[in-house]
Amino acid sequence: MHGRKRFPVGQTPDKSKDQAKREKLKKLLSETLQNHHDRCYTKEALQKNAQLLELNPEFYTGWNYRKLAVRHLFDVETDETVRKTILDQELQLVERALQSNVKSYGAWYHRKWVIEFGLSSLDHEFMLLKKLLKVDSRNFHGWNYRRFAIKKKGTTAEEELDYATEKINENFSNYSAWHYRSTLLSSVIRDKKSKEEILDEEYKLVNQAYFTEPDDQSAWFYNTWLLGETNSRSDAGPHVVGSWPENGSIISVNIQDGAFPLTVSYKTIVNSEQTFTTGALPLVITLDKMVSSLAATVRVEPEIGNPSETTWRPLSAVRVPSKTWVADLPISSSSEGKYTVFLEVSSPTVGEVTSVSFNLEITSGDPGSRKETDRETFSWPGKSASAGELEADTTAKLERLDICGPTAEAGCTQDTTELKRANWQEKLLEAQIEILRDLLELERNSKWPLLTLARVLAAHGSTSFTDEVLELYKLLSDINPDHGDYYKAQYSCLYIDKVTRSADGLKKLWWDCQGSLSSGWLRWNGLGLHEFKYVERLLWVQRLDLSHNRLRTLNGLEALQLLEALDVSHNKLPSVTSLASLRAVRSLQYLNISHNEIGSHPVDTSRYSFPSALTNEVRDHLGERDGSWEIQAVFGGMKLKVLAITGNTAASDEQFRKSILKALPSLKLLDEEEV
Repeated sequence: MHGRKRFPVGQTPDKSKDQAKREKLKKLLSETLQNHHDRCYTKEALQKNAQLLELNPEFYTGWNYRKLAVRHLFDVETDETVRKTILDQELQLVERALQSNVKSYGAWYHRKWVIEFGLSSLDHEFMLLKKLLKVDSRNFHGWNYRRFAIKKKGTTAEEELDYATEKINENFSNYSAWHYRSTLLSSVIRDKKSKEEILDEEYKLVNQAYFTEPDDQSAWFYNTWLLGETNSRSDAGPHVVGSWPENGSIISVNIQDGAFPLTVSYKTIVNSEQTFTTGALPLVITLDKMVSSLAATVRVEPEIGNPSETTWRPLSAVRVPSKTWVADLPISSSSEGKYTVFLEVSSPTVGEVTSVSFNLEITSGDPGSRKETDRETFSWPGKSASAGELEADTTAKLERLDICGPTAEAGCTQDTTELKRANWQEKLLEAQIEILRDLLELERNSKWPLLTLARVLAAHGSTSFTDEVLELYKLLSDINPDHGDYYKAQYSCLYIDKVTRSADGLKKLWWDCQGSLSSGWLRWNGLGLHEFKYVERLLWVQRLDLSHNRLRTLNGLEALQLLEALDVSHNKLPSVTSLASLRAVRSLQYLNISHNEIGSHPVDTSRYSFPSALTNEVRDHLGERDGSWEIQAVFGGMKLKVLAITGNTAASDEQFRKSILKALPSLKLLDEEEV
């Protein structure tokens, strides 16, 4: 264990000394607790407490007792000189305690508490920190206390950067110093307009570090932070990156016999005609950043209903802030005609307005109805012979789909990923690409240069680099198999990025099928995906196959407000709460979560993403004490008709199945059996 003294083989510690120490600690502990109970703050009592803390600085009650004692002495004594002496004695005690354990939380917290009185010299604190970080340059308590001290002293970030540079030059492997430097520069970059010059100098420093120690990870981590700063938009945002209906699209709405629901038809980017029924026409806006409120207006020409009263609501597991917002466009039964709808989203931080417009055609009459899906006609795409066999190896499947072919940009209704970069950003990224390639000439097949080159090329965003990045991740999987899953995940995400940029790319994963549920499925099955990305390009999707991947959460899927059928079987979903985002998808009727890990884990590690139903108040409100309250919180209110749960550990639990049936009164089929 850390901090435990080791003895040579054959040599045993002197247990008599340990026994004497234990007895002394036991006595001091008893006396301190008694004095604490009696509120005794005499000089003798404080001396015994000090002896205890010097021997064991992890005794938090001892520090709390001293805080009460100091407050008591301050109430009695009014002379500032005497008060300062009392505080100086506390600081001296902390120094002695730190000699026993330099990483004692209680001791460092007590020192901060004393300094907050404002009567102690900060120069002494910096001198103490200089000694500490010279002996242990990566002591996180020391770095954290230094941040506290410079804030109290009023030292600027620019002045403190010199110290960070000094520590880095002493040792390029000092990750703590690199991290400290990034926290300082974050504020400097926000406050100054010379971002280009600052980042250029930082790249020179980090380049020197990894040319000197190419296998040390500290500089490479810092380089990743620099890359994020370089690739960030020069304006604050937020910006619209996706919408439904898409800009320039044509939406047909039919109101049968003047009654609701509406029948909505539209053509997708893959030239597939999609139809769905709804009570109101949804409008979806996706941003590149989370916001707590959406400043968006809806205008219809000629006027229809009262669009100015359209209310936008957030779509996220934690309500707000959110990247995706949805509203319902009011349509009345007497609104037959052709209209143009304008969505205008403003960004107060940069004064920018993004406009999206689409054509709306409202008709009345009988549009034809879809046949109700039942047991005889319903099947998931993974079970259909015409869907093709799944590839066992993800990389082989991606290669079979010809990912290395040229990316066709034609056909996209809008480019949702293109960053507005300044010339200096392009130059910095291109300079780093050349430097990394030069380093790889010296360090062939070295993990960190290869990984960083892949990240920089991907950040550059040019489609001409896509194939090279893919090859780099394949090479990394071979030379560093211990992290093979990570490289495969990056490889798959890059592939999805590529194919979703164009209609031609999306057609590679589009499956036209025949049947009642269907004008087609988008099949992202068997791609080794660890997360669902680029949702802003798929807002039009109604049927999505994400089976045979490695998903542990469905965060992001809430943006797909038209989603009717979802297959996430054969993934790694750990619990019911990992499905939380689906609560916001009102159109979802068919869900396959079979062959996941629901019920296999005694601890639900996905609860952090589902905070709204984790409080005791919500659980008590639902009246569930047997653990099924998560089922009610997730599935309650959903309109599922078909649900598949077989293959999960929880599926064999009769109480689990009963709770699902209770939460889903609309369910018709559960694991292909009629309810």
